[in-house]
Amino acid sequence: MGNFIKIKQNKGITGVDLAISICVIVIFVGLISSLFYNIYSHSTAVRLNALAVDYAIKIAEETDILNYEDVDNNLNDTLRSKFDIPDAYNTSISVEKYSDMNSKKEDIIKVVTIKVDYNYMNHNEEYTIKKLKVKEYKYE
Repeated sequence: MGNFIKIKQNKGITGVDLAISICVIVIFVGLISSLFYNIYSHSTAVRLNALAVDYAIKIAEETDILNYEDVDNNLNDTLRSKFDIPDAYNTSISVEKYSDMNSKKEDIIKVVTIKVDYNYMNHNEEYTIKKLKVKEYKYE
C-alpha cells in the first residue's frame, strides 16, 4: 500500500465558512429587524386610530347630552378643551339643519358631522362620524 495524502485538515474555520456564516447572520438580522419595525409601525398606527375613534365617539356622545339649541358649529373648541384632545389630532364639528337638506319647514333634526384627522408616516388619516341630533320636547 502506498503513501496516503491527508486531504482534509481540521485546523478550524476557513475563510469560506466565515463568509457564509456572516451572510446568513446578516440575512436573519435584517429579516428579524424588519419584522420588528413592521410590528411596531402597525401597532402604532392601530393605537393612533383607536385614539381618533375614541375622541370622535366622546364628542358624539357629548352632543347627545347637550340641548338641541346648544349644538352648533362653535362647539369644536369647547369639546376639545373638555376632553383634552392633543394638538396632533385635528377635530372639526359641522352642524347642518336636516330641514335645509330636505326643504322642510320644521327645525327638529340636525346632522352633526364629526371629523378627527391626524398625520402618521406622512399620510393623513381621517375618521368621520355622522349622527342625527333630534330636538327634545318636554311634556308638562
